[in-house]
Formats: sequence, structure tokens, C-alpha cells
Amino acid sequence: MVSNSVNLLITPSGKTIKATFTEIVVSSEIIKKDIGSLLVTLKDVNEIFEVVTNSSNLNLQLRSLNPISWSIPATAKLVIDVATKYLTQRTGFSFTDWTNFFSSVLMKFSNYVDGLDKLPEILNKYDDSIPDGDITEVKKDEAYVLQIKSETQAWRSYIEQIAKLSLALDTIMDAQQETEIQISQNSKPFGNVTDDIQKMWGALTDKSDKITSDKASEIQKRLIKWFFSSISGVKGKTKEFTKQTKELSPKLSELENLLELEIAQLQAYASKIKKEEAAILGARVSATVIIPQLKNRIDKCKKEILDYNNYLEKLNLELEKQSISEQVYEILANEYKEALETAGNLLSKSLAEAEIWKGEGVVLLENAIRSANKELEIVRARKLSGQIMDMDEVKKKSKSLNNEIRRLEKARELIGLL
Repeated sequence: MVSNSVNLLITPSGKTIKATFTEIVVSSEIIKKDIGSLLVTLKDVNEIFEVVTNSSNLNLQLRSLNPISWSIPATAKLVIDVATKYLTQRTGFSFTDWTNFFSSVLMKFSNYVDGLDKLPEILNKYDDSIPDGDITEVKKDEAYVLQIKSETQAWRSYIEQIAKLSLALDTIMDAQQETEIQISQNSKPFGNVTDDIQKMWGALTDKSDKITSDKASEIQKRLIKWFFSSISGVKGKTKEFTKQTKELSPKLSELENLLELEIAQLQAYASKIKKEEAAILGARVSATVIIPQLKNRIDKCKKEILDYNNYLEKLNLELEKQSISEQVYEILANEYKEALETAGNLLSKSLAEAEIWKGEGVVLLENAIRSANKELEIVRARKLSGQIMDMDEVKKKSKSLNNEIRRLEKARELIGLL
């Protein structure tokens, strides 16, 4: 049975909480896939950086040997030093900073995915009522969603940094000439070396033969050539990075907004927010979740009805041509009729809900738009009066309100299409 009041449709409940969780899960699946595709390239770059960084750290293992045998670590250190000079000037991050960033982000992504993967489990607890009528359970869910929101905010900053990867790789390639010049000026032959360096030689040449002093210069050149050719090779994979990161940023913002709405609804359920705030929340939930879902549901039902009517019509023709047996016809005809009945009932219920939105919903959204515009004016006035001095704060609040107005206006347009 459909409520005859918009207020009852949008009041935070198990139903609206579940509807919002549904959108969160859909959004998170898209984001996991998009970030994952970026991190495939990031992992390749990280492996290249770590080879050189670990080579440089071999100095600690070679203290007891003749200084001549420090040539490989010294070469790696020189690569890092020259790259750092270029990278710091152009990106604000050193070679080591970038290496640490790669390792950190790859680990954090795994943790972030684990967190997002638990959301469907929470979704399944909600229906038209609180899970087992337990407010304590709702509070636990609120704390968990709050944590995911915090991690999503952090990922927005990570993506901003990942977007600079193409620039970082271009910058490293620009450092190649200076690196080669300094290597040729500072290279020295060396004698016996440790097993670690022999392994490195084997990794670079696919050979396991012993390293002799006359190979010192060749090893240095191979290390330099391997590093810059590897960077050049992976650079081609970052051509779409700027576009991909630009497309990902608003998706993360939308997920953050959904998580914020869910947190607010869970708080309302636990009587943590005021009645007036709950009314504003209802308008936001309706614009972001309820109305778009209603529109999609109506469209899906209409398509299913059209499809199954076509299936029945073709099935009847095949029966007339005796292409199928009556037994098979009965099985499929009953299946299609049941599907038609289900889709028809859901469509009737959804259209009845749409009529309510066409009546009261437009007024609700217009009031919410006016309130948001007023709040936007207040933010500007606070800035002009000097109460808010931080321009970043002004921009953040203004952007948030403008996004809210955009969602409300889009929802108002959708009502006209119901």
C-alpha cells in the first residue's frame, strides 16, 4: 500500500535507509573498478621505483667491503638524487615521497575495498523496520558508515595526487640526460660484489653469470638504461590518467554525499537530530535517492511489460506454426504471464507514488531549493562581513550548497517525467 503523503515517504525509516544503502553499494562497485584500473599502472611504477630504492639501500650491506664495490648502490643513489631534484621542483614530492605514496595507496586501497565490501551486509539488515528493533545496532552501522565516509574523503586527495603521475614520469624522463652525464663522470670499476648485486645483475640481464670488474661500467649503464626505459614503457599507460581521475573525482563526491545522507538518516532513526533537520534531510534523500529510484523503477517496469508482451506474441505465433509443443508453450506462457503480473503490480504501485510526488513533491523540492539558495546567500554574507575569512571554507560550503541545489532541481525535473 502506498502512503498518500510525501512526508511519510521521505521520513527517515528502514525503507529510506535501505534505499540509500542500495545506491551506496552501486556507487561503490563503480568506484572500486575505476580506482582499481588506475592502480594497475601505479603498481607497475611502484615496482620500478622500489628496485632503485632498494638498490640504493644496499650501501648498508656493503660497509665492510672495499668502497669500489659500492658502485651499484651509488649509481642508484645518484638516479634518486637527480630525479628528486626534478620531481621536487615540478611536483613538490621527492623520489622517496612518491615511492612511499605508491606503497601506501596500494595498501590502503585493499583496506578500502574490504570496507566497501561489507556495505551489502549492512544493507541486507534493513527493510521497513530497524534491524530487530535494535537502536544499538543502528548506532554501530552509523559508526561504520562514518568510517567509510572518512576513507572516501581521503581517497579524493589520493586521486588528486595520482593525477600527477603522468607529470612525475615526464619529469623523470627529463632527468635522464643529467643522470647519464653524472654517471659517466663518477663511474668507477669495482671488484668482487655481494650476492645481492649478482642477483640484481641477473635480474637486469637474465643471466646468472659472475660479475667481474670489467663489467662494472656495463652494469651501471644497464641499470640506468633499464630504469629510464622502464619509466618510458609505463608512461604510455598514463595517457588517459588525467581524464580518468577527472571522471573519478565527482563519483567519489557523489558516494561521499550518499554516505553523508545515510549517516544523517541513521542519526535521525536514533533521535540524534532535530525535527527541522529531519525535514531538510527528507528533501535531500528524496532528490538524491527516492525520486531517481522511482523513475528508474517505472521505466524498468514499462520495459519489462513491453518485453514480455512481445515474448508472448511471438510464442503464440510459434505455437500456431507448430514450431513448439503445447507443453512447452504452457510452461513459457505461464512464466511470461507471471512476470507481466509482477511488473504490472509494481508499476501500478509506483505510478500511484508518482502521483503523490507530482502533487506535493514539487512544492517540497521548491521549498528546499529556496532554503538552499538562502543558505548560499548567508555564506556569501558571512564572507563579506568578515566572519568567514578562510576562502577555502567559503568555496567548500558554496560548492556543497550548489551541488545540493543542482540535485534538487534535477529531481524536480524528474518528477515531470514520472
